Amino acid sequence: MSHIDIESTTRLTDIFGVKEIPDPNKVVCGIATKPEDREARLRLVTTVYLDRKYIEPEDPSITNGLYIDPYEKNSIPLVAKLNGTVVASMRLIRNVHEGLPINNDGVVIHSPHYKLIITRAPFEVSQLAKSYYPEIDPQANPVLGLIASYFAIARELKTPIAAGVVDNKVHALLNRLYRFGLPAIGPSIPNYKGSPSTPIFIDINAVIQSTTANGHPEIGAFLAGERNIPGFEWYVGP
Repeated sequence: MSHIDIESTTRLTDIFGVKEIPDPNKVVCGIATKPEDREARLRLVTTVYLDRKYIEPEDPSITNGLYIDPYEKNSIPLVAKLNGTVVASMRLIRNVHEGLPINNDGVVIHSPHYKLIITRAPFEVSQLAKSYYPEIDPQANPVLGLIASYFAIARELKTPIAAGVVDNKVHALLNRLYRFGLPAIGPSIPNYKGSPSTPIFIDINAVIQSTTANGHPEIGAFLAGERNIPGFEWYVGP
């Protein structure tokens, strides 16, 4: 198991904390440092899970209207905000204590090679969700901004790989629209936390190379922390 130093993750909030930008035409992304932003992220996730029928309103994991699972305390919460409102959610579950859901939930992995890598992965990307938001720029998808934030954190911690079980629509969006080249490392699961989902392996350097080589050099540079793209106001590196 790969252990991430807790002190290192704590100081990340000083570097990558989400900013308050008064521009209603800019998406801003980063670590949720304020209690109200963390709560808004959880509220968004709870709404999505209820809509998918993954949970019911009386679920015992819901406290004060918020779904909180055992992995939350070991997670780095990320949010995308527009005009002061949280419009998208993501979290990085650290591979400590309880381990990662992908390893604990019996997710089928194709090869022994990936099974070993995923067991030792430092993070699992989880709870990617977004609410309705007005279209600003075709590239200004808040999920893309959250991924850029994660990539920056991964570079800071020198942890370039992660696992994930992502909604099939999100997987298709990232691979077809942005050419991420994210490999599926196991079969699609018909109903994983309320939606058809696929286990994936994330290598941030491979993603940047794939995006850049397949027609999106500006997005590759954005993910690498080298430049912004229209629609974002985002800190691109320490």
